[in-house]
Amino acid sequence: TTTTTTTTTTTVTTTPAGDYCNYDCSLSGDTTGQPTFNRPSSTGSGLSAQGTAVHYLAVPFHVSSDAGTYTINLQPHSSALDTFLILYSPSFDPNNPLQNMIALNDDGSGGVGSTLNSLVLTPGVPYVAVVTGFTNDVVFSFYLGITID
Repeated sequence: TTTTTTTTTTTVTTTPAGDYCNYDCSLSGDTTGQPTFNRPSSTGSGLSAQGTAVHYLAVPFHVSSDAGTYTINLQPHSSALDTFLILYSPSFDPNNPLQNMIALNDDGSGGVGSTLNSLVLTPGVPYVAVVTGFTNDVVFSFYLGITID
């Protein structure tokens, strides 16, 4: 009698630390063709029933030596899109989107874009801003601004 044992290992790679932001960072990106995940709900208490396979782009960053209060502002290039912004630290895992989540926002002013205000960010700590849409099949190009208040 021969016994065979099979072991499966799943490895989750943490998001790299990214670039430093000195006072203000302006970044551009696009979720078109990016992978999908089941995003958190608008309250962050569980996973979304509307955004079960949303395209996302993870933007890793650090703040420089300036500890303080920051604002992260997401604006789609098209004003007709409903965006969703999530901040993680120290890493983002799309297979476990509630882990390491520190802030999220569904709608900015007027229901377009998303803004995270009054974030106390620490120099040298890795952060990941995840840009996505509210519902499935929404893809868009965007501007992401990270500014010290």
